[in-house]
Amino acid sequence: MLRAVAFLWGFLEATVFFLVPDVYLTGVVLKADSRKILVAFFYSLSGALLGGAILYAFAFSHPLNTLDWFDHIPGISTKLIQNVRVNISAEGLTSMFKGMFQGVPYKLFAAAWGEKGGNLSLFIFLTIVARGSRFIFSILVAAFLKILGTRFVKNWNTWRWIAYSMFWSIFYTVYFYYMYNKS
Repeated sequence: MLRAVAFLWGFLEATVFFLVPDVYLTGVVLKADSRKILVAFFYSLSGALLGGAILYAFAFSHPLNTLDWFDHIPGISTKLIQNVRVNISAEGLTSMFKGMFQGVPYKLFAAAWGEKGGNLSLFIFLTIVARGSRFIFSILVAAFLKILGTRFVKNWNTWRWIAYSMFWSIFYTVYFYYMYNKS
């Protein structure tokens, strides 16, 4: 079950879903051992790679249609899509690294790079680096908070899920507020 959920979440978020795999991965950190966390990481990354490669291929074959479809997904606007097109043209895939810290969905970079006809091997390699490092960062932060929680919070097993739910609820409230007010 862990593998399927991790893979599907990675794949779906890379294509059409709007909640990052980090939501699932940080939840796995709170309840699982390091082996299961590693498995979830690799399956999430594999799903993201497959989803990104499929989007790349589709955009490569249909360069005028693919990117424009994404403005129907929460948190994505026509302006954001145009910014990604401009950034991909000006900076190439280095813009994907900036985008991952600015809340720009990975799927837009996959489609924009395919639309541009960029190198697929480079895209896959940089996806591993960009998505992998972001997933690892989320896992490490959750693991650190788990360590602090188990040492300093009474009834941590109850509070961990409250803290987890509050964090992701606040995160996405701020994210969607920012993305909709930015466009």
